[in-house]
Amino acid sequence: MAEYQYISGEFRGRFEFEQPLAAGDIQLPRTAAVLKTVGALLDIREFRSVIEEAIMDKDRFKITPVADMPENAIGFSYYAWRNSPYLVDRFFSEWNLGIFVAIQHGGFVFMHDTEGLVVDMAGLQLRRAGRSLMERAFPDEDNENTSRLSRMSFSSLDMSQHAIRGMALRTRSFADVFTDLLDPSLVPSTAAGFVNGSARYVGFARSRLRDSSERYVPIAEYIDWTSEVAEELSDADRSRNRVFDRYAAVVENVEPDEAQPVSILLDPSLDDMRDDEAGGAAFVLHEDVNYFDLCADVDPESGEFIIEIDDEEVPCMVEFIEETGKYRITSDTLNEKFPARERDDRRQSQALVQRLNQRQAFRILTQRNGVVYSEGSFYEPSTRWVFEDGSKPIVDYVIESPTLDPVDSEKGENYYEADRRDWYQKSIFGLFAATCEGERAANGIGDDGLTGAIEAVPIWLCDDDNLEVADFIGLDPHAKKIILVHAKIGDQEPRSRGFNVGGLQVVGRQALASLGFISRGRPSPVWTPERWEADVQANDVRLNGRHRMFGNLAGLTTVELNDTLRASCRNPSFDKEVWIVGAKMTRKQALEDGLDDNPPANRLRQFLMHWDAMQTACARANTRLKYFCSE
Repeated sequence: MAEYQYISGEFRGRFEFEQPLAAGDIQLPRTAAVLKTVGALLDIREFRSVIEEAIMDKDRFKITPVADMPENAIGFSYYAWRNSPYLVDRFFSEWNLGIFVAIQHGGFVFMHDTEGLVVDMAGLQLRRAGRSLMERAFPDEDNENTSRLSRMSFSSLDMSQHAIRGMALRTRSFADVFTDLLDPSLVPSTAAGFVNGSARYVGFARSRLRDSSERYVPIAEYIDWTSEVAEELSDADRSRNRVFDRYAAVVENVEPDEAQPVSILLDPSLDDMRDDEAGGAAFVLHEDVNYFDLCADVDPESGEFIIEIDDEEVPCMVEFIEETGKYRITSDTLNEKFPARERDDRRQSQALVQRLNQRQAFRILTQRNGVVYSEGSFYEPSTRWVFEDGSKPIVDYVIESPTLDPVDSEKGENYYEADRRDWYQKSIFGLFAATCEGERAANGIGDDGLTGAIEAVPIWLCDDDNLEVADFIGLDPHAKKIILVHAKIGDQEPRSRGFNVGGLQVVGRQALASLGFISRGRPSPVWTPERWEADVQANDVRLNGRHRMFGNLAGLTTVELNDTLRASCRNPSFDKEVWIVGAKMTRKQALEDGLDDNPPANRLRQFLMHWDAMQTACARANTRLKYFCSE
């Protein structure tokens, strides 16, 4: 072998097998498992011999300490061996140079092994950093930090037959994306996004954190990076991103009698979908485990349960281990059906039961009401309508609009000819006309969330009749947005409860029906240039002189307006919104005041559940739902 080779634009000396590597010879990606010390750890170097033995036990050879490491760090180089997996009855040795490093910063220990961590955490009095700590890696936005979550994978706590077991989602920002009724039952498995402009990935199950970089970094920079991460995670004033508040809550201090299993759902593939070194969510089916994938009841006395694989009943048993706070499954039959596989190296393979126990790849409904064990922690699905900081995100898109207070008619057919000022002030159609025509001030109509939202959209068309998609359609070609508006008048009295479940259900059905048009991108066959020139028909009354073009700031012709509408409907890059404009239906203040009660009144819960379900339906069609109502 040549003493020097020209690689990547420079001459490099040959790696000498007999000479130890120094810290200055090594570069690593910015990734590490984040661990916490269980007891007092004075010096990371106390672990040196134990770690060296663990590495040697896993088909790794010539374990050599890395020289010139700082006092708070240790490192080893080694050679990892395996036989090529592509050969049937021949051998071809494949060797890799492996690097292990461990760095201590106070109560944190950061570990990285290029060939995979093999050390016994419990034996070293270490534990993986908890979920609540790792969530701080994506902080809530403040003057010093900005973070944006753009990719997440989840496992679900719902153990029912037809439930979604897990999912992976990608969007520009989860803070801006629509919430879902399923959210309270989801447990984030991985999260990726950007912190202060730099890409970051967190795998919660293995407490793995990765920051992007254009190249591997020298050991000195790597240690500085772990110091920065330790400082971030230990900052008590650093709050996690509010996106995490949507999902299932971690439950602490579950007593042993509360942890006893009621039912169990095995998931042999759970470990493969939740974390990987590349920083994405991967899902790999275990084709050899034809598991029936149904929840099994656990005998309260013996802990026995039965699962079905290949139409055969397989007896198993589960018990809660108080010392570790984890569960252990036993099943001789399961091990016989799925014994340890042969490997191409000399490491011992694990049987299926061993893999399930090591990875805690199951979900368990416990004796404690509503608490589910998943991926090593206890969780409680919770509908969080009020967050710890007092915010109430369930009503974020319920927008108070005082201009709706005097409104008592949807179309205002009884006001239009009699008194145009009353039509503007007391009907939803008149309010849209006054706002689009710049007549609000002259008619005593103030500014609020609704009028501001209308004015921000340059094109408004009235689509109301028995063939309508919506009462109004808003278009903003420049901002790439299309809006469908549904108007409704309720029967709320000034001293009433302040919200009407029945009224929301009625207009909600109309709003959700319009999703069929907006989600499929199919323009209505009645949209023609002639339609927009015609007068509005308000029930049995024609509004003479009031054509359907309410807003047209650019002065487009009816042909151009119609072409723009049809093109916008077909364009999948357009943001889509559905608005409910309801007068005498809901007062936002009544909703907020009702949420201050613990628990909220049943009628309010019914209203908010229906509202949440409507938001979810729109979210599945990538559509934002907004509700404009009284104060």
